[in-house]
Amino acid sequence: MPAPCETRLNGRTTLLEFEIAFLLVVQRGIEAMAQFVADEDFNGRILRGFVRRRPDLDVVRVQNVGLMSASDDVILQWAAERQRILLTHDARTMPRQAAARLASGLHIAGVFVVDDFAPLSACIEDLLLIDEVSAADEWQDRILYLPFS
Repeated sequence: MPAPCETRLNGRTTLLEFEIAFLLVVQRGIEAMAQFVADEDFNGRILRGFVRRRPDLDVVRVQNVGLMSASDDVILQWAAERQRILLTHDARTMPRQAAARLASGLHIAGVFVVDDFAPLSACIEDLLLIDEVSAADEWQDRILYLPFS
């Protein structure tokens, strides 16, 4: 059974794993742009900054796809079916639910847990970097904590 990939150092994702993934992407070329779904409570200022800097970004909010007040598992299932990486601030329950899905043999498209107390610019820059240098399928069955620093 796959296990969630949580690389953390003092509560943060390490850059080493991301740098390795970046080198692999450069070697093989980017295969597909990532698609995202933002959790219900995801900071609108981060989302607007992300879209403003990348106008062709494919991102939807759970509210806009009929998932307002849906459970974590329903949102994760919807995202997995559509290969959309979930953007969330819910560091308490969402990673635990994603890990439970993985432990039961189900998949996730990826979960990016964004610290809602971090500077907006750091969150936006890290999301832009990830979107630019990685293929969507690299994040399947992975949980990533942002910002990097």
